[in-house]
Amino acid sequence: MQAEQVIYTSCRQGIDGNASGFQNYSYSPHMHDWIAAGNGIGVMQSYTPPRRDDYPALPTKDEAQSLYPRRWCFGPLTGPDGLYGMAVCSYIGRDYPEGSVRGGNFISHTTALPAAQVDAYPCGFLSSPSFLTWMDAETARKDERPALLEPLGITPADGVTIDDVREFLDEDDHGEAAKLLLEALIADGDDDFSRKILINASEHDFALWIAAMQYALPIRQALTYGFSSYEYDPLRSPFHLIRAVDGMNGSIDSPALSYCDLFDVDAGRFPDREYQEGLDGFADFVITMLRYSQDGLDSFHTFLDATSYAALDAQLVTAYDLYRIMMGSHPVTELDAGQVAACGEFVLRYGAPSQRAAFAECLMDALTSDERPEAWCAAATGTVVSLTQDNEPLRAALCNAAVQACADIIANGVGSQRLYRQTHSVGERLFSIAGGDLDMELFHAIDGEDLIGAASATGVSGTQSQGVPWTFDVYASMVTSVMFNQLDKGLRLPLGVPGCQMVAAFQGDVPAAILRLIDTATAQPDFATGVAMVEMLIGRWNVRLELIVMLSLLVIERRAAMGVEQAAIGALERVFATSATEGRVYCCKALMVDRRGDIVNRFADGLASRIDICDGTASARAANDVCELCGRLGLPIPNVVVLAQQQAAIAQLSALMQQRKPDAMAVQQALRTVSAQGARLPISDLDTDNQRKYLAAIAQPLATCVTDSVDIAAVQLNAVPAMFIQPYMRHVFAYVIVHNDAANTLTLLALDAAMLNAKPETGQAQVERFADIVGDDMTNNANVHTNNLVKLVDDPKRKAKFVAHYEKSLGKRFPERAFAAAWGRIAPKLGPRQAGGVFGFFTRKRADK
Repeated sequence: MQAEQVIYTSCRQGIDGNASGFQNYSYSPHMHDWIAAGNGIGVMQSYTPPRRDDYPALPTKDEAQSLYPRRWCFGPLTGPDGLYGMAVCSYIGRDYPEGSVRGGNFISHTTALPAAQVDAYPCGFLSSPSFLTWMDAETARKDERPALLEPLGITPADGVTIDDVREFLDEDDHGEAAKLLLEALIADGDDDFSRKILINASEHDFALWIAAMQYALPIRQALTYGFSSYEYDPLRSPFHLIRAVDGMNGSIDSPALSYCDLFDVDAGRFPDREYQEGLDGFADFVITMLRYSQDGLDSFHTFLDATSYAALDAQLVTAYDLYRIMMGSHPVTELDAGQVAACGEFVLRYGAPSQRAAFAECLMDALTSDERPEAWCAAATGTVVSLTQDNEPLRAALCNAAVQACADIIANGVGSQRLYRQTHSVGERLFSIAGGDLDMELFHAIDGEDLIGAASATGVSGTQSQGVPWTFDVYASMVTSVMFNQLDKGLRLPLGVPGCQMVAAFQGDVPAAILRLIDTATAQPDFATGVAMVEMLIGRWNVRLELIVMLSLLVIERRAAMGVEQAAIGALERVFATSATEGRVYCCKALMVDRRGDIVNRFADGLASRIDICDGTASARAANDVCELCGRLGLPIPNVVVLAQQQAAIAQLSALMQQRKPDAMAVQQALRTVSAQGARLPISDLDTDNQRKYLAAIAQPLATCVTDSVDIAAVQLNAVPAMFIQPYMRHVFAYVIVHNDAANTLTLLALDAAMLNAKPETGQAQVERFADIVGDDMTNNANVHTNNLVKLVDDPKRKAKFVAHYEKSLGKRFPERAFAAAWGRIAPKLGPRQAGGVFGFFTRKRADK
């Protein structure tokens, strides 16, 4: 293996021309560049000898080579070039100057190469003869600058082989210790604080332990951590696995090293730690394969090398789960939901396309073959969707598998409803990636007649909690998808025609499928099941109102059982209520073709029920809707519309008269409208209580302007049929008198008396009868201050002024005779409490007696 190299020691002259002392003695060209770029070569260029009393301070070469431990240190290097370093630091002792008594000199021979170029396990180069372990004093004392080194071809050592490792693991409890060591090594890859691992063993055994860890996993994983055969201060070392050596800074029992994981096989000392669940099984598998099955180990390594995973952490457990599934040695269904998701994330992130496809197919097979727990299905479905997101051929294959599995379950009875839902869920997700629809494919893949059969529940498989057979439900879902697809592509259903003509507009097998659903629902012997079926279809089709119309008409046309038909009529009525006039007309025309005028009348009455005859203005929109509908259909206008429109017309007249300068033309038009509607106003169709309420409702707005002109006052004669004129006038008068405006009240009395007295033969009687009624109303109303009326009438001057104002403002001669007749009937009713004048005096006298 070819690597760049650098030699570091204390010498007189280094390659960089520095003053004497510790420096780079020489290096190969690329090594110089890597050092200059900031790669962490320096961590391999240090050596502190162990502190031992029995070691000489200035050892001879033999003593230095035999007593002082060499620092074989291998591992990944920090820096921009992704290097892997291998070095040996050897103690020399005496410094190079002749006669020097200064110790501490050492030589470091470091090699490095890009980690991607390392094609062999690093442990194979421990004790390699290619490394320099000594520099004699003569060489170090030379004045000449050393020449550049060539790249070094590193020769593997004759030491540790995989067979040596197997033999070593068979000794004592080394196999079990190796499992614990592997667990500790992997677990530290997940920790924020990485614990050093100290191995108390001879240099030879340490090399075997390192080899065991490296051979257990592929080379990529072996390059992720560093190891060293000697570190004076383990806690400050950049390497992870370190051999414990006597004389290092702190003994293995010192508190300072309690933060390290200690492995002392001979003493039976191991870390007391609990690792992630599943790590035990993985370590057991790997070490067992290492010891007994090269083929098994190679198989796992080949699988892992096929991925892009190059770390050393707990994801190895997930990789192991995935490997076992791929090899068929572990059913995917024995993984829990979390493990399934973890495997999916691993293979999606690191796996090769073939591995992703194999895992997706394995999950798909599990999802479509038997019922699984809900959480497991959710994890598996999400994983399958993720793995096929960018793989169109795989997705197409799995979509076909979903269609076939669903078809087998519902058509051939090879599974349960729950299995169908489980299979349908993953298939639906897969189809949605490319904008497809599973139910559309299923519609063409199965025979609907075989699925829901004849029109009875006994022929439909399984039932759901709401009473709808589940096969009916899934078939309805398929039909719905195909219908929506055709509508989305521009198909338009004819409106205002029977349901059978609407359904015929669909293409292909869709009309037959729709009718199959309707026939099945309407022919159920248990009408509750039929209702549930219809309501389920309504729920599915509710987003397209034309489909609800079609569905309702089809059910109505089949004269289904009462409950089933009522469900359809209710749905159609909701469409009717929320539609504009055009939509309502279409609904009603179709019903009229089907000779269901009873339903049309029900809908029209429901629309008319929104109208408040006592508030025509607020009900104007509803009234107009009813008028337009009836006009389009040739139906009579409901009474409530006429009543509400009259109330609105009088309210409009009142509003016009309250303007500062009323529009004369608008007022005349309003008067004509009120007069035209009055004679045919269907008040008599109301019950007595509603008649009273309605008359009050049309009297109140008129009362605000009734004395403004003779024409306005005459509205009382024209706004209602003849039989309701006096009750109407009474209501108007009642609203006027409560304001206690004496002049206005007496003006209205004079106007009313004049109008009622217009016919000589009956006028006097009508005036007197009206006066008796309103007189009683005033007497019985404590809020009316009638004394003001009496004072105005009894005071000649005030009355004359009142008469003059009447004639001037109204342009009419004051009706003295009619007024006197009316007042003559009213005044006695006022009683001694408020009547005045001479008449009042004699009245009170009689009362006193």
